[in-house]
Amino acid sequence: MPPEVVAQSEQFRMQLDAHDASQATRMARAWGDATRSLEGEYERVAQEIGDLRARGLPVSRWHITRMERYQSLLRQIDAKQRELAPVMVNEIDSAQATLARLGLEHSQAALDFIAPGIVGQFDRPITQPAAPVRVLAYGIQPRTTATPALMTPKRRYLEFHDVVGRSWLRFGLTASDQLQCALGREELVTAVNAVNAVSGATIALSANSGVYGGRIGAFASGREGLMRGMVPEPHRHGSVPRAFADELDYVRWVAGFTCLVLPDGRGGFRRPGIPYRELAAREGPVFEDFSYHEHYLWPSARPRSRLGTLEVRPACQQPGASMSVCALSLGIVEARERVKEFVTQIGWPALLAHRRHAVQLGMAASEPIPGYLATVLDLADEGLRSRGLGEELYLAELRERVDRRSGAADEAREHLRRGGMAALLEATSLERPYGRGPLRIALTGRSRSRPKVEAGPYDAPR
Repeated sequence: MPPEVVAQSEQFRMQLDAHDASQATRMARAWGDATRSLEGEYERVAQEIGDLRARGLPVSRWHITRMERYQSLLRQIDAKQRELAPVMVNEIDSAQATLARLGLEHSQAALDFIAPGIVGQFDRPITQPAAPVRVLAYGIQPRTTATPALMTPKRRYLEFHDVVGRSWLRFGLTASDQLQCALGREELVTAVNAVNAVSGATIALSANSGVYGGRIGAFASGREGLMRGMVPEPHRHGSVPRAFADELDYVRWVAGFTCLVLPDGRGGFRRPGIPYRELAAREGPVFEDFSYHEHYLWPSARPRSRLGTLEVRPACQQPGASMSVCALSLGIVEARERVKEFVTQIGWPALLAHRRHAVQLGMAASEPIPGYLATVLDLADEGLRSRGLGEELYLAELRERVDRRSGAADEAREHLRRGGMAALLEATSLERPYGRGPLRIALTGRSRSRPKVEAGPYDAPR
């Protein structure tokens, strides 16, 4: 392909992507600035009221009116964001598709003029992320606050947003290093208990989301700390209060939580708003409804009946392309019987206390017994060695963290202290921003009439 055609096509694509990214960024920043400003004013008035009450002074009507006004404005912004977010996503997608088709038509016309008989086909989808988007190997969006613009515009997510409120938007910020393990029924409960019991160790070793909202947060694992209070039901996200005796015990526990949203069978949703056990007693148990309800509980380990797997959830996304936490989770599942014996000596209350401290402090959290983290790693090592695949080598990175008594969250915070947000983004970027590499040209299929030419940037994901 003539180089001038390639260069012009690539320039057009990059300009288009930059324009769309700029539009989206401006919209998100405008909503975020308005929300942060109002929340700041709200917090200042709340502080003033708290100071007055602490000194035994009366709270003026002026203060109350301001509080009510700010609350009203925040509700209006929230409602307008929910209304406009899916519309703007559709508008941007539609405009991008139209302009991309126009650009490809012009590129093909240039090809026909310069080299008749060659068809250009770009293998990069037009909706794929482009410059200046980065993929961060980090457990949370470190700079941008939660807004509807970051939420995937699926109907069920919008429904949950209406039911749960603004805290639902935190799902749009976080990234976890999850694992799906295929298990049989006889293995399930022991594995669930093992993973939940040592979830504090997993969090301490993997915490990597301590910078959020543009500053150092209160939690080393911000994704666990912020999501913990997403709904006003203890243990709906994160920790579980005890070990489960059997499958029925687990089902009863799940059924005790409020059923927030269910499909109504007509393409929409209904909001039961009562514990699932009450709903089942009223309407009769329906497995599809139970599965849907269970899907919106997020313990550290949860069975996925539709997949036949155990989902391990508590770890943050790790730096680089690390497989360390996946290896840890898999090793714990494989060593579940030995883990069960080990944690019985410690007790569930102490394990829960360590989990709470690990969410806040990461590797600095006090261990429930001396050598606790090292022992968990040794047990995971045994489990991996039993598979005979050499996967225990991936645990070396976590052993180094134990030796240093510092983890990924500490490193990320240090990058922010020394070089600001730019240094943190650079340190956690998985690769260069998409779309900035040179084009790769390959003739992949010849016929008597036209060869097929494929082009795409080197650093676009395949």
